[in-house]
Amino acid sequence: MFIEWNDDLTVGIEAIDDEHKVLILEFGKLYKLMREGHGHEYFDELLEFLETYINTYIEREEALQREIDYDGYLEHKELHDQFRNNVKRIILQHHGKEVTNEDLLSINTFLRKWLIDHILIEDMKIGEFIKVNGIVLKPEVDLEAELKAELEAQSEIEPEPEPEPEPEPEPESEPEPEPEPEPEPEPEPEPEPEPEPEVEPEEEPEEEEPDPEPQPF
Repeated sequence: MFIEWNDDLTVGIEAIDDEHKVLILEFGKLYKLMREGHGHEYFDELLEFLETYINTYIEREEALQREIDYDGYLEHKELHDQFRNNVKRIILQHHGKEVTNEDLLSINTFLRKWLIDHILIEDMKIGEFIKVNGIVLKPEVDLEAELKAELEAQSEIEPEPEPEPEPEPEPESEPEPEPEPEPEPEPEPEPEPEPEPEVEPEEEPEEEEPDPEPQPF
């Protein structure tokens, strides 16, 4: 069964109607892809959306109910809690597993029942309560701020201050290079010995010829 947004689904509260439009859009996408044989590929994406839906959209709707002091808040929240638990169970069951045709048919039926029973019956009661009591809603931005404040109060955990960034260590100065050792002086060459002076041989004295003896005349 295909569900498309129409005026019969309008609660009369813009914030809630916008959330329902998103959910119906995702359901319609699942329905179309299943008919085309591609529902298995969309299954994980749909679970991610549902996780966001239970943690954001439903929380915002409950914040609005508290803001207007809705007399059916506790009963309505109980239905929300059942839906939250069912979504969490489906996510855990299919973590890391292959998607079967039975999985697709099961989640299709689960969402269709939620859309029909919850929107057309339970959420319509909220719109009627606002009309009967002449309640003027705050701007949506204020509701979102209120939701955030209430979630912080429920957690009862003060946000830890952000740690101050540690100072960056100063770069270590490079050690100065050790001076290179001066080269040892080369030994001076030993002086060559001076050559001894050559001694000229002494000239032998010429022998004097004896005077010739005088010849007798």
